Amino acid sequence: MIDSPDDLGKILFVGGAMRSGTTLLQRVLCSTPATNPLIAECRYLFSVLRLHEETLRHFDLRGRDYFGDPDGLAAFTQDICRDFIARTRRLYPNAEHLVLKSPELTQFFPLLARWFPACRFVVVLRDPRDAIASMTEISGKARAKGQRSQIAELGRDMARYCGAFMSNYAPLTQDKEKWADRLLLVRYEDLVRDPGVIATLSRFTGLALTVEAIARAGDLASLDARKASAMSAEFYAPLWAEGVTDSRVGRFRERLNAAEIAEIEWHCAEFGKTFGYW
Repeated sequence: MIDSPDDLGKILFVGGAMRSGTTLLQRVLCSTPATNPLIAECRYLFSVLRLHEETLRHFDLRGRDYFGDPDGLAAFTQDICRDFIARTRRLYPNAEHLVLKSPELTQFFPLLARWFPACRFVVVLRDPRDAIASMTEISGKARAKGQRSQIAELGRDMARYCGAFMSNYAPLTQDKEKWADRLLLVRYEDLVRDPGVIATLSRFTGLALTVEAIARAGDLASLDARKASAMSAEFYAPLWAEGVTDSRVGRFRERLNAAEIAEIEWHCAEFGKTFGYW
C-alpha cells in the first residue's frame, strides 16, 4: 500500500497539445536505462481525471450522495491515481524514473502537481500552424474513410482547431507559482534542432540523456507494430518509427492556405508571440 505521494518515486509526466511532439519527447526521455521503456499513452489516467472533473462540475446531482463533499471526491480520485501509478511502477521495477505521457492529460497537470508534490512535468510546445496543419491532415484522412471522430468533425474550421490546441496549455497557468519549479516547457523546434536542449532536459529530470543515446532510440519495432494494429491509420504518427528530425518544421506552408494561416495567427496570437513563433 502506498502511504504517501513520495512513495511513488520519481514520476515524469509528458504533455502538450495533440500533434505537438509529445511522442518524440517521450522517446527522448525513455532513451536511458533509468526509465521504463516507451509505453502507450496513459489514457486511463486521463479518463479518471475527466470523470472527476465532470462529477465535480455537477457535484450536487452526481457526487454528493456518494462522496459527501468535494474533498471526499478528491480523496477518492487521488487514491485511484496513486494506485494506478503504483501499479504501473510495479510493471517496470528496474525503472528509477517512470515516464507517463498523454496529450489530453496536460490540462490536469496543475491538479496532479497539487496531489503529487514529488512529480515533475515536461510539456512540449509547437508552432500552432504546424500542429494544426497536422490535425487537419488526420481529420481529412478520417473523413475520407467515412470515420466519425471528434477531430474528423472539425474539417477545416481553424477556430475550433485553435481552441483545441490552446485548451491544453491554458490550464498550466493555474497556481503556477506553486509548482513552476517542477514544470519545464520545451519547444519542439528546439528539441529537433538544438542539442543544448538535451542538457536542459537532463538537468531538470535527473536523467543522463545524450544525443547519441537518443539517436539510437529508434528500435521501436514491437511497440510500433502494436500501435499500428491498435490505432486507426489516420491517428498513427510516422514519428513513432523515425529518428529525431526537423523535417516537419514549417510544413504548414504546404498544407494550409494564406487565410487559414492568418486565422491561426490571430486566434493563437499571444501564444505565438510569447514563444517566438511569429
